[in-house]
Parts: sequence; C-alpha cells; structure tokens
Amino acid sequence: MGFNLELQRRLEAIPGVERVASGFPLPLTGGLFNGRYGLEDALTNPEAFGQATYRVVGAGYFEAMGTALLAGRTFSEADNSDSTNVVVVDDKLARILWPTESAIGKRFLIRAITPEPEWVEVVGVVEHQRDEDLAVEGPETVYFTDRYLGSFGGTWVVKTGSDPMSLVGAIRAEIGSLDSDVPVADIELMRTYVDRAMGPTRFALTLIGVFGVLALVLASIGLYGVLSYVVRQRSAEIGVRMAFGAERGSILRLVVGQGLSLAGGGVLLGLIVAVPLTRFMESLLVGVTATDPLTYVGISLLFAAIAAVACYLPARRATHVDPVTALRDG
Repeated sequence: MGFNLELQRRLEAIPGVERVASGFPLPLTGGLFNGRYGLEDALTNPEAFGQATYRVVGAGYFEAMGTALLAGRTFSEADNSDSTNVVVVDDKLARILWPTESAIGKRFLIRAITPEPEWVEVVGVVEHQRDEDLAVEGPETVYFTDRYLGSFGGTWVVKTGSDPMSLVGAIRAEIGSLDSDVPVADIELMRTYVDRAMGPTRFALTLIGVFGVLALVLASIGLYGVLSYVVRQRSAEIGVRMAFGAERGSILRLVVGQGLSLAGGGVLLGLIVAVPLTRFMESLLVGVTATDPLTYVGISLLFAAIAAVACYLPARRATHVDPVTALRDG
C-alpha cells in the first residue's frame, strides 16, 4: 500500500498531471471481474443474488475517469482502513435494489471476494459505465477499495491537461526511480480503448451508410425519371393549360406537387417498415433508441428535400413547353 501511495504522490507532482488513481479492470478493456450481490433475503434464497461487475479502485479514480458522482461521495484514503466496509455503486444497481429510495447509507450483501456473503455499506452512487461493448449497457457495477484485494495497483489512470503521450517519459522515469524492478507496459490513451470498442460497430454502420446513400441516389434518379416521363406524357395537357392562361408558377407547383406526393407516400411506407426493422439493429445503436423520433423526422426531411430537387428539373422543363408545339404534337 505504501508503494501505491508514494507512486500516486510522485505521478501527481508531474507538471501537467491533474489526477492519478489505480483501478482494475478499466472500462472497455475486456477484463471482467464478476461477483454476486443481494439483500437479506438472499441469505436464505441463493437465487435472489444478482450478478454485477466488480471493480477495485483507488481514491481519485472517479475524478480521473470523469465519472459523474450522482449521490454521496467517492472513496478517500481513509476507506482503505480494515475497519471500513464501504462501496460505491452505479446508478443501475441502485435502481434495482432501492428503486424508490436513496442508496446512500444502505447495506447489501456481496459474494465473491469473501467465501461467505459480506455486508457492505453504500457511500456513493456514480453513473453507469459500459464494460466491453459501447452498444451493450452491460451489468451493474460495484466499486471496492484496494483493501479488498490487499494492494492492487497494477493499472493506473492518469488524467492530464495537456498531450498525454508527452508525459509518458516522465511517468516511466518516476516509476523507475521508485522501483526499477517494476515493469511499465501498455501505456495507452482511453481514446484508444473507445476506438477499439467502436471498431466493429463503426465498420457495420459505414457499410449501412454507403448502401443507404446509394439507395437514396437510386430513389432520386427513379423519381426524376418517372416525373420526366409524366411530363412528356402530359405535354399536350400542359400546353392546353398554358394556352388558357396558366402561369408557369402554377405548372411548376403542379408537377412538383405530384412528385412530392409520390415521395411522401414512399416516406410513409418506409417509416411503417422501418419501425419494426430497426429493432434488429439495436445492438449497433449507441445513445439512440430504435424509435428515436428526431432521427425519423430528420431522415424524412432530408429525403423530402432531395426529392424536391429531383422533382424541380422536370417541373422546370414543363414550364418551358411551347403551347402551340404541344397542341400540334398531341
């Protein structure tokens, strides 16, 4: 424990470093440490235990990771005392155990670190963090102090106010001066973990986006072709309208309106089909639900705007129809 405290002190003294803390496993690193939790009824009914991710963190971890504190407090060095049995939980676990009450000061059972169930007290509630996949919410989380696993400082989080990679040399030097036998490996940005976790989703969404744009282009070309054909078929009618004094603006509105009515029908049909189909894509959606109204409205307006452009060209051609030629050809 003394090594960890001294290392934290030295790293925090490096210019540009704002926060330093130990933690295991870090979010999105794939190293899951699972355990059980429950209330008093779980003592007589083992099935009442729920499963959660356990994380062992040091003082300052939540501040270094930028994890929002929703209630209570985070850990301090005093919480590593053998006389304390305190934990921090995420808001997902708090809602499960105490849906209508504050979790602060409540006690519950944990089962994994000790052979028998052990009572712990909640001193803080933080926002939920995803474990391995950004597209999956993941299980609820219980955070423990270092004392539950003795001294665990294998993974450290360093928050900086400058370029993090510019401090790598100083960090290595401080660790080496403290204990030259301690290896330093896998120094990475948290952004790297996020990008790695988003890789498969980003690839799938890129393909979907490419095919979506292609479908939009083909639909626009098709709409343009249909309206061009309709204008040619109705050239005599348009000629008669213009011969009887119809203005070009009214002809333009007539043709564009017909095209937009076709586009509107397509949008409506697409929305009816999209609502059930997008539920199959929920695993690819992050921060957006399968029925997000803003997304549906935005896509519908985008298609309507592109359809209006596709309608305008044949409509503009219709306004230049010569009434005499149209009547003679008709």
